[in-house]
Amino acid sequence: MKKRLVSLLLVFAMILNIPSVTAWASIKDLLGNTAAQNSEILSRLSALTGGKGAEALALLKELGLLDENGNLNVDQSIELDGKTMTLSEAETLLDDPKTDLSRTATVDGTPITLKNLKTIVQIEQQLTEIKEKYFSGKAFSQEQLVQLQNLMSQIGTEGISAQLQDAGSLASLYLYVTEDSSSSPDTVTYGTQAKYIYHLSMSGSMPSDRTVSFSWKYMAGLLPAGFYSASLTLTNKKTNQSVTCPEGKSITLGKTSGDLQLDSGYDLSGTLTLTVGSNTKNLGDLLGCNVSGDLYSYVEFYNGDGVAFTTSSAADAAGLLDLDKITIQKPEPFDYAGSAWLTSMQGAKQYDKNMTNYSSLGYNEYTNPSWKLVNSDDTDMENNTVRLEDTAKEIYGSDNPEYQVDAAISIYGAGAAGYMKNALPIGSDGNYPNQLMTTLSYRWNGESVSLTNNTLQTEDGGTPYISIGTDSAPSAQSVSIVMQSPNGRVPLDLRTVWPGNPIFCQSLTDTSATLSIDYGSPEQRTESSSIKAYDVTPPTVESVEVPNGTYYSGEYVPITITFSEPVKASGIFYFNINGNIYKPSDLQMDTTGRKAVALYKVLDVDDAAIHISAIYEIYDLVGNMASSETENNNGTGWDFPGVTLKSALMKDAVTGIQVSSTSVAPEDAADGVTVTLQLKQAEADRTKYAAYDTSGGEKQKAPFAVRYTNTETGETKTVPAYLAESGNTLSAEAAITGLSAAASDTPYQVSVVAYEDSTDTTGIVVAKATSFTVKAVTFANGVTINYPDDNTAQLSLSGTYRPKLTVSFTGSPTYTTGSWNSSNDDIATIDATGQVAMTGKKIGKVTFTFTADDGGLTDPDSSNVKSCRSIEYTVAAGSSPALVVPDEANRIVIKKGGEAQVRWSSNAAFFPSGDFEYTIELFKGNYTEENLKNESPVYSVTAGKDENSAEIPSDELTELSDNGTPSYTVRISMPHPKISTETLSAVCYIVVKAAPAAVHLTQPAGGLYLLDTQTATVKWSVDNFVAGETDAKLDIERISTGSDGTDVTDPIHTEDLTNVSGSYTLTPAEVGDGGLKDTYMVSLKAKNEDDAGCSSDSFPLYVYNPDALKLNAGDEDVTGKTVTLDDESKVDGTEGALPTDTDDIMKLREELALIEYVGINYKDHSWSQLKDGIKWSTSDDSAVSVNYRQGGLFENIKNFSMSTYLPETKMALSSVTDGTATITATHANTGMSASVTVDVHTLRQKFYLFQLTPAQKTALTYTDGKGVEKTVETNNEGVLALYEPNGINSDVSLRAKDGSDNVWLGTIAQSSLLSGERDATRLQLYPLNTFKLRQAAKAEIFLKKPDGSAYTGTLTLRGGVYKNDGYCQNAELLGNEEPGLIHPLKDGKGDQTVSVGSDGKDLKFQSAIQLRYVSYENLLILWKPIVYYMQSAA
Repeated sequence: MKKRLVSLLLVFAMILNIPSVTAWASIKDLLGNTAAQNSEILSRLSALTGGKGAEALALLKELGLLDENGNLNVDQSIELDGKTMTLSEAETLLDDPKTDLSRTATVDGTPITLKNLKTIVQIEQQLTEIKEKYFSGKAFSQEQLVQLQNLMSQIGTEGISAQLQDAGSLASLYLYVTEDSSSSPDTVTYGTQAKYIYHLSMSGSMPSDRTVSFSWKYMAGLLPAGFYSASLTLTNKKTNQSVTCPEGKSITLGKTSGDLQLDSGYDLSGTLTLTVGSNTKNLGDLLGCNVSGDLYSYVEFYNGDGVAFTTSSAADAAGLLDLDKITIQKPEPFDYAGSAWLTSMQGAKQYDKNMTNYSSLGYNEYTNPSWKLVNSDDTDMENNTVRLEDTAKEIYGSDNPEYQVDAAISIYGAGAAGYMKNALPIGSDGNYPNQLMTTLSYRWNGESVSLTNNTLQTEDGGTPYISIGTDSAPSAQSVSIVMQSPNGRVPLDLRTVWPGNPIFCQSLTDTSATLSIDYGSPEQRTESSSIKAYDVTPPTVESVEVPNGTYYSGEYVPITITFSEPVKASGIFYFNINGNIYKPSDLQMDTTGRKAVALYKVLDVDDAAIHISAIYEIYDLVGNMASSETENNNGTGWDFPGVTLKSALMKDAVTGIQVSSTSVAPEDAADGVTVTLQLKQAEADRTKYAAYDTSGGEKQKAPFAVRYTNTETGETKTVPAYLAESGNTLSAEAAITGLSAAASDTPYQVSVVAYEDSTDTTGIVVAKATSFTVKAVTFANGVTINYPDDNTAQLSLSGTYRPKLTVSFTGSPTYTTGSWNSSNDDIATIDATGQVAMTGKKIGKVTFTFTADDGGLTDPDSSNVKSCRSIEYTVAAGSSPALVVPDEANRIVIKKGGEAQVRWSSNAAFFPSGDFEYTIELFKGNYTEENLKNESPVYSVTAGKDENSAEIPSDELTELSDNGTPSYTVRISMPHPKISTETLSAVCYIVVKAAPAAVHLTQPAGGLYLLDTQTATVKWSVDNFVAGETDAKLDIERISTGSDGTDVTDPIHTEDLTNVSGSYTLTPAEVGDGGLKDTYMVSLKAKNEDDAGCSSDSFPLYVYNPDALKLNAGDEDVTGKTVTLDDESKVDGTEGALPTDTDDIMKLREELALIEYVGINYKDHSWSQLKDGIKWSTSDDSAVSVNYRQGGLFENIKNFSMSTYLPETKMALSSVTDGTATITATHANTGMSASVTVDVHTLRQKFYLFQLTPAQKTALTYTDGKGVEKTVETNNEGVLALYEPNGINSDVSLRAKDGSDNVWLGTIAQSSLLSGERDATRLQLYPLNTFKLRQAAKAEIFLKKPDGSAYTGTLTLRGGVYKNDGYCQNAELLGNEEPGLIHPLKDGKGDQTVSVGSDGKDLKFQSAIQLRYVSYENLLILWKPIVYYMQSAA
């Protein structure tokens, strides 16, 4: 039959062109399946409609699976009782109702009961129906293909579970997400549009008592909205109800509620459609910048509650699913072919251009020569200018990029050799009229050319020129020009228009034109040239953004980074995220551009938030590397307040689930099974387990519950799980008890519900499950009656013998219970114990029958023997009237509080006696019948003449017997039927024994945990306590740890109890030898005389040493002490002079952190993870915070839900402000605590770090807190570590002079100064005051007398400046009196005397205006020209 099913599935696969599953050889053998399992297979096959019948039959025949009549071939041999039979013979046998279906046959050597064989034969018949019904010429839909694929995969991997779809079980539901074969490939070329279709289906049963849910989203990465679309629709196939499922929202499914209602998981179908890319839209326009590289994205299914996701089989299912990565390949940043990034290009080389007069365009090269930088005949060169222009615009983020041109140029073919002077060529975009570029710097033959002088000259006073040759080109002059393009275009040529028109002369000393350039055929030669995007500015990180929201373990968090210019993301050295190092490839970054996205996957154990400490070694396209302050956001890193990470999730914590027995014998069903959960053992996980239940009970609840479902009935129950500790390992256990066996095997499915914390009352069903089976009962088949040794078949009403019958069973049936009945209740009855009683109503023959009840279950095999009949008894009246008490009823033993059933027998009905009553009298005491004559009854009752028993109520039987002596005597009497003056009587006795003792211990009001300085009152009581009879004892033992580490048990208190209740106050001894705790076992036992065993109760008391808990910082005990967080000794000279080397200063910067690590004295004692939870607190969180490291970084404990932490956990005490706080660790169960005072002294306004650019020695002038003006210097790299204990109480003036005697100035406002340690838990560095100095403005003024001769002598100088139309009162001015680098500026409103050289041009003043607030670089400041007022000294 297995072959047939497999073959049929293979036919389906061939018809549908679905690849065969290679795991067919491991399919679960149908011969071992249950009927329910096979019904499940057929049910799912039935849903697969389609396929052409003719093709199917042809294929079946071709495969040899059909005979010539079109029937499925059957070649199995069936053997039963050693006889081989055909399938048709077997079918006949199986259809016979008389056939014993419990017999075992073999099919192809496989043992199988006839009952299961009958099911498989029914499968063969149903397969035939499927062939005829469903090979109907219809085509399979894509959804049906997916269903078939899922079915084939499931059968091939884990088989089919027999689950009733409507059973309402909490069996795992599996959501299959399968990509349509028509979907685009996972790698897509930019410029095309790709479409992906995913089909969703589900297997498993819907729970009846709750909904299940999941979420989905498209993780687009760098793709902007508008460049993709994604939608998901789910449908109930039965009702056609559909629902559109938005991204990021929880989708609920349930039987009667939720977004979509389903009777069964199999009713679900869905389609997810994703369109990525565009044929028309430009990614750069949508993104705001151009990028190149591979852009990655994912479809993610997550937050599965009761649902596990898979693309293949249930064996691979998980609570989170990322579909295959979709990659858009965009090798070029710009939307045209061959548009790779280009930062520099080779220009025209050995290129000659005839001089031309473009009179119509207003440009004459004979007067203003020009040189080509780009050969318009070179297509590649022309294309490169476009790429360079686009790249430059991306670098500058605007249409005004800067370029650098390096060219070697000359003129030849003139009538005579000479020079071009007084002007140099500058950049032009090649358009006419001139579209000139703004020159920013100029070098001629390697010398810097002044841009401020009216007369063209180098900085050293040289005269620039361009050589002019005759027949051959002379030596070329080199020019290197940095320019800004007003429209973004690349400079295409150089034009000689700056600073005015040139002159052509034969000698360099000529001051006027001495050469005519238009004589001959002059050529403008470009010997060589190159053009590049001028970029000397390191890249910066402009922003780092993360969408607000909560992200769970395994989910991707998109981190969008915007740079100031294009950066190759894959070239970044590494990221520090939450204290862990990641390469760009780890974050799936492979793009180049001003934007990049890092896909950070939340770790199994992670921080509660995202903190990016640094992004190291960021390079731009030309190789500039970002500064360290850019890489770490000036030492603070990046935080995202709206982002929460959820990790160390309990729903992910279960690594395995086991049951103590997968097959439970029916007689053990009531005891059930124990379910053990294997758990992750990371410290963060164990912390959450232990912190879930802090009630202080002996058993500590785990954040898990176990649900078990009877898959036959759908009944579901939930039991809690409790933590178990073994060494440093925690697990959880749950007991499933009270099960019942049934007529057939009862399968149970076990699932786990995880609760994230104590506030979570709903939980999430974990994608971990197991199962067990309660085996079917063994039914009774054969029972035999056992008779007493003195048994006799002749019974007399006047005698006292009555037989008591028992039974024995054939074999070992599960239940050995049943009922007795009499063939004639008027003659004799029989009770449940088999005791025969004669009624006295009739005499004659009677038999008794026992019938086994099989525990109330119905045996499906009606041929099993359930009953047996006794021998025939003859009951006679006897020869004379009699009233007797049968032997077995003479002594009645009851428990106090119970009734006594008095039985007698009489033959009076067979003698003429008329109507009468029996009198039953109760006497207190033990009397013979003779002695009762003088006693009075305490209770009496009458019974009719047809009765043979009476009940004495319990409230009349209050006197307990002593050592088995009867407490009461009962006399039964009646009138003598023949002698009216006499009575007949008989007596019996009642022994009243105490009811079973039941003990109760009440735990102390303070709980099970206390200190050895406290007392504990134990209260007890004993139900049914009988003074002098009840043996009750209270014992208390102490278990302490001996010197050799072993347990030592000492008796503390033993008390024989003499009262029904009482109490004992325990005063524990001091825990010895400085140990952690002693355990006191309190136990109470009690037993009454005839109790089968003792009633007992007990509990432990954990008595702790109140001095056991200490606080350690490192190896030092700091309990009760003060810990000071102070870095001043590192900078005040105590530990040596402050470093001046830049590397050493940066190392010092990393060391300045106000943090201390503390924990309890974990190594001193054997602390328990469960019993010894520690609570941490601070008296002032703003002064000192307590921080716990769950992931890579320490975080404030306020961010976590746990109230206690493991005793092994170290905490970080951190501060960023001056102050004092007390940190306390409290033992949660006892309240004992240890504290430490933390005193914090920051370096705020005491210690400053400076890094100034350009990197050169710079003087800093400031006034300290005592009013003293001070000047200090940086090292040669502009870096300074400054300890100023009095603080800086002014702006800081900056002044530097470079190697060319250029003065650089700046001012850092006092309010902008940064100092004081930052948050070390976030890896934040000490603040660095960075500032970019500006080169001082320079002006050269040539003073002449009226006669034109140079003025010499002295002048009085004053100067002022306007900012935003307001006069700056504090503007300062410095003339040319410079004794050294440090020279105080003077009030510009005051007079300064300056000297003028003999040539009249030595009046040079640098730093003419310096404002204290120039450091506000982010303000728009509109400057007016400097106005200089000068007058001669005369």
